[in-house]
This record gives sequence, C-alpha cells and structure tokens, in this order.
Amino acid sequence: MKKEIIGIFLFFLVIFTLISLLTYSPADPSLGHPGTGGDIHNLFGLIGAFISGIFVALFGLGAFWIPALFFFSSIHFFGNRSGRAVLLTIAGSIVLVIVTGSLLAFYQDHYSIFGNTFSSGGLIGIPLKNFIVKYSNSAGGFIILLMIWIIGFVLATGFSLRDGFHRFSNMMKNISEKIGTLFIKWKERRGKAKKRLKILNETSKKKENDIRIEAASSAVKKKTPTPKQEVFSFMRTSEEFKLPSAKFLDDPDTGPSSANNENLRMLSKLLEKKLDDFGVQGRVVTVTPGPVVTTFEYEPASGVKINKIVNLTDDLALAL
Repeated sequence: MKKEIIGIFLFFLVIFTLISLLTYSPADPSLGHPGTGGDIHNLFGLIGAFISGIFVALFGLGAFWIPALFFFSSIHFFGNRSGRAVLLTIAGSIVLVIVTGSLLAFYQDHYSIFGNTFSSGGLIGIPLKNFIVKYSNSAGGFIILLMIWIIGFVLATGFSLRDGFHRFSNMMKNISEKIGTLFIKWKERRGKAKKRLKILNETSKKKENDIRIEAASSAVKKKTPTPKQEVFSFMRTSEEFKLPSAKFLDDPDTGPSSANNENLRMLSKLLEKKLDDFGVQGRVVTVTPGPVVTTFEYEPASGVKINKIVNLTDDLALAL
C-alpha cells in the first residue's frame, strides 16, 4: 500500500511539474513577481505559477529536467532498485538541471519558447558558466561543462556509453550490409537486363539476316540454228546489195536481274507481320525471286497448323 501511494505521488509530480513549466508565463505571479491580480495563465493556477516561476528563475531552461528527475526516480522505485541507485539518479538529474542552463548560456542568455522568454541558466546556471569561463576560457569552460553534463546524464538515466557505442556500431554495420546487399542485387538485375537486351538485339539481327534470297531464275533460251535464206530471181536487182552485219543474227543478251534484295526483305517482314496480325507466328527463311512469281518459304512457329495458314490465302492476298 505504501509503495503504491509513493508511486502515485511521484507520477503526480511528473505531471504537475511538466505542465506547470509548459504553461509558465512571466506575467503570472511568482516569488519575485507578485503580479497585478490579473488572469493566471498556468494550468495549475497560482500554485503552478509560483512553482514554475521559482524553477525557471533558479535554473532557466534547465528546469525542464525536473519532471525527468521525478520520472527516473519513479522507474527506480518501481523497479526495486537499491537506495544507492535512486540517490545516483537524483544526483545526476540535479547536475543536468544546473549544467544544461550553463551550456545554453554559451550561445545566449535568453530564449523565446512557447511565446515566452526564458532565461538560459537562471540565477544558478549563468553565474556557474561565468565562473568556469573566467578560469578556463570559453572553449575550455564549454568542454568542462559538457563533460559534467554527460556524467549527469549517465547517472540519471543509467545509460552506458560503451553499450551505446556497441549498439550504434552494430546498427551502422547492419545498415551498411543492407545497403551493400541492395547494391549487389541492383547490379545483378542491371546485368541481367543488359544481357536480355543484348540477346534480343542479336536475335532480331539474326532474323533479319537469315533470310536466304536465291538468284533470280531466267527462262532458258534454246539456241536455234540460223535459217538460210534462199535467193529467188525476183530478189535480184541491178543495184549492189549489201548484206547486214553478222551480229544482227546473234541471240540477245540476258538482261540483269531486277530483283532488289532489300525490297524482298521488306516484303518478307510485311508477310510475317500480316500473318502475325491473323494470329500466326513464324518467319520467312528463303525468298526465291522469279521472272513472274516470287516464292516466299515460310517456317511457322511450333504448334501452328498448316491448315490455318492455307485458310488465310484470300485474307493475305487482300492484306498484301
């Protein structure tokens, strides 16, 4: 019963001091400022105004560690810690309350928070800062106060710098490992994508170049013997007759093939596309141009029935 009552009282002190400090107003009546009898801004009324005014006047912004002092004490109390642990927590919290204001005073003496002006260190923190700076200069004084503040923080919270360093190093190690793993996976995916793109390009080029175009066939002309012209009497004239050149009787030369290989390839691709439009996959493998009819040898994909291609004859003729 006694332990529960003390616990409830400590919890109330945490709430009371925290809200009193958060709703502190310099216009409220306090020990050094009796007030004018106007409205009190503090949520805990006159008591909250007096308490928060005393804390702020003595410690400045360091007074906001006072709720933490009660909070840490309650944790030790409910955790069945020894009296020595509780005393160390109280001592560390008092150090934080005083030294926090002294450290803040290195930057400026007053801060504006929540619309109100707070002293950085109050009647205790600022003189402490001035005393240390007087004998150790600003840099030395800041380092000394910072070291004292860290000691107070360790005593008040029970935080271990060694454990904290190990946790931080492990966290950074895990983060670096995850980043490394993500980078490796990204690199592998990028390599696979490049490899697939290269294979597609090579396959496309191979399909364009593997169409075999045979030489255009020409009609075989049979050589016929030159007929001999008989000479009749009516063909004889008094004028001298000159025979034509013997080349006049030679067979005409075979003209060059007019087949255009690039045009045949384009026609092959057009045929493949039209068949693909009708749902037939395959490719043209050989083109045989002729004097009248050009033959396209089409190789259907696996699983395509020949009847399906044959039935598309009229549709292909119309589409082409």
